[in-house]
Amino acid sequence: MLFIKPENNQSIWIPKHNKVFTDKLKLVLEHTLTHKTTEFDDLTDHDVNSGYFLFYGLDFRNLDSGEYEYKLFDGYGWQKENGMLQVMTKLSEPISYKHNNQTIIYKHN
Repeated sequence: MLFIKPENNQSIWIPKHNKVFTDKLKLVLEHTLTHKTTEFDDLTDHDVNSGYFLFYGLDFRNLDSGEYEYKLFDGYGWQKENGMLQVMTKLSEPISYKHNNQTIIYKHN
Protein backbone atom coordinates (compact mmCIF):
# COMPACT_ATOMS: atom_id res chain seq x y z
CA MET A 1 0.00 0.00 0.00
CA LEU A 2 1.22 3.49 -0.85
CA PHE A 3 0.78 6.37 1.60
CA ILE A 4 0.58 10.04 0.59
CA LYS A 5 -0.31 13.36 2.16
CA PRO A 6 -2.35 15.63 -0.12
CA GLU A 7 0.12 18.32 -1.17
CA ASN A 8 0.99 20.21 -4.32
CA ASN A 9 4.10 19.39 -6.38
CA GLN A 10 4.51 15.93 -4.89
CA SER A 11 6.31 12.89 -6.25
CA ILE A 12 5.06 9.32 -6.01
CA TRP A 13 6.90 6.00 -6.33
CA ILE A 14 4.84 3.07 -7.64
CA PRO A 15 6.36 -0.45 -7.58
CA LYS A 16 7.10 -1.74 -11.08
CA HIS A 17 6.31 -5.40 -11.72
CA ASN A 18 7.01 -5.43 -15.46
CA LYS A 19 8.79 -3.32 -18.02
CA VAL A 20 6.81 -0.62 -19.75
CA PHE A 21 8.18 0.96 -22.91
CA THR A 22 6.02 4.00 -23.44
CA ASP A 23 6.54 7.73 -23.25
CA LYS A 24 3.31 8.62 -21.47
CA LEU A 25 1.42 6.92 -18.68
CA LYS A 26 -1.92 7.58 -16.97
CA LEU A 27 -2.60 7.18 -13.25
CA VAL A 28 -6.23 6.65 -12.18
CA LEU A 29 -7.23 6.85 -8.52
CA GLU A 30 -10.65 5.65 -7.34
CA HIS A 31 -11.81 6.32 -3.78
CA THR A 32 -13.03 2.98 -2.44
CA LEU A 33 -15.88 4.51 -0.42
CA THR A 34 -17.21 7.28 -2.68
CA HIS A 35 -16.00 5.84 -6.02
CA LYS A 36 -14.85 9.34 -7.01
CA THR A 37 -12.18 9.04 -9.72
CA THR A 38 -9.15 11.28 -10.22
CA GLU A 39 -6.89 10.96 -13.28
CA PHE A 40 -3.36 12.16 -13.99
CA ASP A 41 -2.61 12.05 -17.74
CA ASP A 42 0.61 12.28 -19.77
CA LEU A 43 2.90 11.20 -16.93
CA THR A 44 6.57 10.47 -17.60
CA ASP A 45 8.49 7.83 -15.66
CA HIS A 46 11.58 9.63 -14.35
CA ASP A 47 13.39 6.49 -13.20
CA VAL A 48 13.09 3.92 -15.98
CA ASN A 49 16.00 1.80 -14.73
CA SER A 50 14.72 1.07 -11.22
CA GLY A 51 11.99 -1.13 -9.82
CA TYR A 52 9.64 1.86 -9.47
CA PHE A 53 7.69 4.27 -11.59
CA LEU A 54 8.64 7.74 -10.40
CA PHE A 55 6.39 10.70 -11.15
CA TYR A 56 7.16 14.29 -10.14
CA GLY A 57 4.97 17.35 -9.69
CA LEU A 58 1.59 15.77 -8.96
CA ASP A 59 -1.08 17.81 -7.16
CA PHE A 60 -2.89 15.67 -4.60
CA ARG A 61 -4.52 18.57 -2.73
CA ASN A 62 -8.03 17.80 -4.06
CA LEU A 63 -8.01 14.18 -2.90
CA ASP A 64 -10.29 13.23 -0.02
CA SER A 65 -8.87 11.39 2.94
CA GLY A 66 -9.24 7.64 2.76
CA GLU A 67 -8.34 4.59 0.74
CA TYR A 68 -7.98 4.53 -3.05
CA GLU A 69 -7.38 1.87 -5.65
CA TYR A 70 -4.76 3.05 -8.12
CA LYS A 71 -4.37 1.82 -11.69
CA LEU A 72 -1.53 2.73 -14.02
CA PHE A 73 -2.09 2.54 -17.78
CA ASP A 74 0.43 2.77 -20.61
CA GLY A 75 -0.02 5.00 -23.66
CA TYR A 76 -2.03 2.29 -25.42
CA GLY A 77 -4.57 1.93 -22.61
CA TRP A 78 -3.19 -1.35 -21.23
CA GLN A 79 -3.26 -1.59 -17.45
CA LYS A 80 0.30 -2.11 -16.16
CA GLU A 81 -0.02 -1.78 -12.38
CA ASN A 82 -2.67 -1.59 -9.70
CA GLY A 83 -2.75 -1.46 -5.92
CA MET A 84 -3.98 0.42 -2.89
CA LEU A 85 -3.15 3.97 -1.86
CA GLN A 86 -3.96 5.71 1.43
CA VAL A 87 -4.45 9.48 1.57
CA MET A 88 -3.79 10.88 5.02
CA THR A 89 -5.06 14.36 5.83
CA LYS A 90 -4.68 16.35 9.02
CA LEU A 91 -7.78 16.62 11.13
CA SER A 92 -8.93 20.22 11.46
CA GLU A 93 -9.87 19.70 15.10
CA PRO A 94 -8.73 16.93 17.40
CA ILE A 95 -11.35 14.41 18.29
CA SER A 96 -12.04 14.32 22.00
CA TYR A 97 -14.63 12.57 24.06
CA LYS A 98 -16.18 13.74 27.31
CA HIS A 99 -16.35 11.00 29.89
CA ASN A 100 -19.64 10.95 31.73
CA ASN A 101 -19.44 8.41 34.50
CA GLN A 102 -22.91 8.28 35.96
CA THR A 103 -23.95 5.43 38.19
CA ILE A 104 -27.62 4.58 38.46
CA ILE A 105 -28.82 2.21 41.19
CA TYR A 106 -32.29 0.76 40.98
CA LYS A 107 -33.99 -0.61 44.10
CA HIS A 108 -36.33 -3.51 43.89
CA ASN A 109 -39.21 -3.38 46.43
